[in-house]
Amino acid sequence: MPRLYRVLLLCGLAIAQTCALARDATVQDEQLLALRLDAAREVKAMVMVPDQPKAVAILYPGDSGAIGLSGSTGMVILNQLGLFDFLMRARNHFFKRGVAVIALDTVNGQQMTASDREQSALVAAAMLDQVRRQTGLAPSLPVWVIGSREGSISAVALAVLQPSPVSGLVLVSSVTRPGAAQGDWAQQRPAGVASMVIGGVDKPVLVLANQDDRCPMSPVDDAKSLLAGFSSSPRREAKVMTGDNPVGDACGRVSPHNFFALVAPAAEAIVQFMGL
Repeated sequence: MPRLYRVLLLCGLAIAQTCALARDATVQDEQLLALRLDAAREVKAMVMVPDQPKAVAILYPGDSGAIGLSGSTGMVILNQLGLFDFLMRARNHFFKRGVAVIALDTVNGQQMTASDREQSALVAAAMLDQVRRQTGLAPSLPVWVIGSREGSISAVALAVLQPSPVSGLVLVSSVTRPGAAQGDWAQQRPAGVASMVIGGVDKPVLVLANQDDRCPMSPVDDAKSLLAGFSSSPRREAKVMTGDNPVGDACGRVSPHNFFALVAPAAEAIVQFMGL
């Protein structure tokens, strides 16, 4: 099959899959909340709370993390990154399974560097408090932090620097071989998130990888060694999925690196690890 036809077919399948997942959550279920950090800075979050939530998931999308949240409650708008990101496409699956979703945008919607991501933990903790106040989410609900691709840096930072609200950690296509795109952080953390202080994380950890991932930032063979670094975790698993179709940019939005064709099964694997 010619390459162009393969790309068009995959895009069509992704759209159909996203529409099918969306039947279980409407735009009325999506709230837009803003957290004012100071006079010049704010962070927005898309929040979805099911009728009887069983858990909370804080989502850290990949790439620059800037998913372009705008609009208002009942009509939340995403940019292209947000529309294609694995976690944002999986949000309705989480919602359907009883998970309250908090999908974080970046400060003022600006692109984040890898170093910025390590410093984002305080923002997430403050946003969680605000969401609880405004939606009535019970503080007793377990809070899972899920990071995909570059978002894995933010997720690990929250689990390391602000561990008290975190009940579990899920890393998807984790950055373990940072390159030029990560700037100075790549030199400071030559093994990516595996170079962070992960040995003290004493919560359940799932490392999810894609057998077809060809992105040099996240070799599938690194999944088990990354998991081994979480030596204090009481329950940990490295799960490798397959069945995606390598196409286009190996680190791009329609690639296995972004679980492009495996959104539903990957989201379900996460929910099952959460025990729901």
